[in-house]
Order: sequence, then C-alpha cells, then structure tokens
Amino acid sequence: LFKLLDLDDDVFSTHFPFPTLFRSFFFFFFNDTATTEIYTLSLTTLFRSVRNALVSHGIRAVTYFAQNDGTLMSLDYVHRLPVLTIGSGPANSMRGAAYLSGLKDAIIVDVGGTSTDVGVLVNGFPRTSAIPVEIGGVKTNFRMPDLVSIALGGGTILSGTTADLSIGPQSVGYRITEEALSFGGGTPTITDAATSEGRCSFGPLEPQGDPTFFSEAISLADAMIADAVDRVKTTRADQPLVAVGGGSFLIPDDLEGISAIHRPNHHNVANAIGAALSPLSAHGAHPQKRPAGNSGHRG
Repeated sequence: LFKLLDLDDDVFSTHFPFPTLFRSFFFFFFNDTATTEIYTLSLTTLFRSVRNALVSHGIRAVTYFAQNDGTLMSLDYVHRLPVLTIGSGPANSMRGAAYLSGLKDAIIVDVGGTSTDVGVLVNGFPRTSAIPVEIGGVKTNFRMPDLVSIALGGGTILSGTTADLSIGPQSVGYRITEEALSFGGGTPTITDAATSEGRCSFGPLEPQGDPTFFSEAISLADAMIADAVDRVKTTRADQPLVAVGGGSFLIPDDLEGISAIHRPNHHNVANAIGAALSPLSAHGAHPQKRPAGNSGHRG
C-alpha cells in the first residue's frame, strides 16, 4: 500500500500517528477498502492532468473513458470513481472481439507484447469477477473483469537450453523490433520461436538458433495458454474462442475444450474497436413503494 503512494512506514506514522498494533488491525480488517482509496487518490491526479491537457489545447469535445465492465463513463464520473477504469484494457479487447467475431458468448484470448489476458464473454460483455481481484498482490473491492493473466506475449524472452528452457516473465516489450533475433537483435523471444515454427513472419530475418529449442518453446507456450483457458471455463462443454491482439499468432489452432478458434479480421486492433463501440454506462435507482396503510411511523 505504501509503495503506491511512495510512502514508507515512518511517513505514514507521521501523518496517521496511531499505535502500530492498531494500524495492523486496521489494515487487516479494512485492507480492501484502504487499497481502493489509495488507487482512487493515485488515479485522480492522472485524470485531472488529462482534463487540463484537453482544456489547454482547446479541445471542447465531450470526453468518455472506458471502464471495467465494457461500457463508457463520463469525465465527471471518472473523477469520482477513477478505479473503475483499471481493468478497462482487457474489457475493451473483449468488447472488440465480440464485435469483430459476431459472437456474444465465447472465451476471449488477448495476446499483447508482454502478457496474455484470458476472459469470458457473456452476452457481449466481459464476465465480472465474483471474488476480490488482486492488483500487484493487493486485494481490491471494486468490480473487475474475471481474467486469468499470464506472462506470455510477443516480446517474451526465452532463456536456458532446450533441456531447461524458461519462458519469461521478462519481455523486450516494444523494443522487439530492435532486440529480437528476427529483427537482427541478440535476444531470443517467443516471436522468434513462432517465426521458426511457421506461425508468423514479422521480422526481415530468419531467426538463427537450434530448431528444437524454438519447437520446445512453442510447446511450452501452447501449454501455458491451454492452462489459462481451462482455468476460466466454468462448464465442461466445448466453447468457441476468439483470438485477438498483436501476439495472437501464439494461440494454437487446436485447444482442448474449444469448439472453434476464430481469428477475425483486424484482430490486432480489437482493443481500440472495443473502446470506440462501447455503450455509455448509466446508473439508476428504483424507489420502493410503501405498503398501503403504512405511514412509516412506529407506534
């Protein structure tokens, strides 16, 4: 918690001078709520900067932000509840996958440069987690998409030998065009393995290395994706899967428990499409009628 605000325990004690034992009980019982408040404070500064930047550039357009449930929220609402945007990235991809594939119920696998998010689409929207979601190892108490995330992306680094090969979690990320073997760099990545195995062809060069090393890397990556997909499923029946994201070439053509794998056109920009097409969110209250003859006062 202190790391989020760049505080240490001494600073916290200065501002909140209550006994250490009481602080321990406070965070034990109110950890989720306290975490949410800290995220709120951190994000409020960010969104205030966005608003000021729009004003300073004379942009008067009505501004909306994507939120965790696959809908949009106004700038004013973001200022009140900025934590509702933390899971908007995967939610956007799932909404975009729904539009591009035409499916309303499916498993969505979004592979980026550093990680893979696996979620479930229910009636066109991300399934919401029924339990508290951890961010950076800390539990939160606001709604989030129900996801399984793994450290596997196009830039994921391969290390070791064929006998003791390791995949990630380190990644070259956006530097893939500089560091990957397929682009003349010196770092073996999972994209190099996919190129060697014929799953993609991005770089100008054929990656140099042991073919069995690359083949083993792809086998391990396939197993990681299969495990993540199995973890999000709540039924034994086969379900369709939609592959999106720039690294979706890593998703194999056959997975146990999957009826069909869809790779729609423009899958690499599903996130942007989802944000552009998401509906505006609204909240309402339903007043309860008072039973006839009941004044509401106790005798």
